Amino acid sequence: NSKCPSGCRIQGLMEKNDNELLRKIEKIRSLLNQHKTKHSSVDVVSKQTYEILREKLTLDSGQLRQRITDMKIKIDRQQKALAALKDRVKDQVVEMQKLEVQRD
Repeated sequence: NSKCPSGCRIQGLMEKNDNELLRKIEKIRSLLNQHKTKHSSVDVVSKQTYEILREKLTLDSGQLRQRITDMKIKIDRQQKALAALKDRVKDQVVEMQKLEVQRD
């Protein structure tokens, strides 16, 4: 049972602490690699989702523009029809006033 000199004990403690630190560093590296792959896959999915939504919105906006144009055309037609009806009513009122004047 010979005792180790103090330098030997210190060397043993340093090696023990070094090994613990290396294990912790390797664990951190492993976790970083795992999260890096997860992050890259999430990034890819986000980009794909953005592209899909952008295409859909582009198509939908084109359809919306077409519907707005169609509605404007219908509104113009209805305004013209209403103006024509208004003119007919005015003409009828004038005609009625003429008939009342002639009757008197």
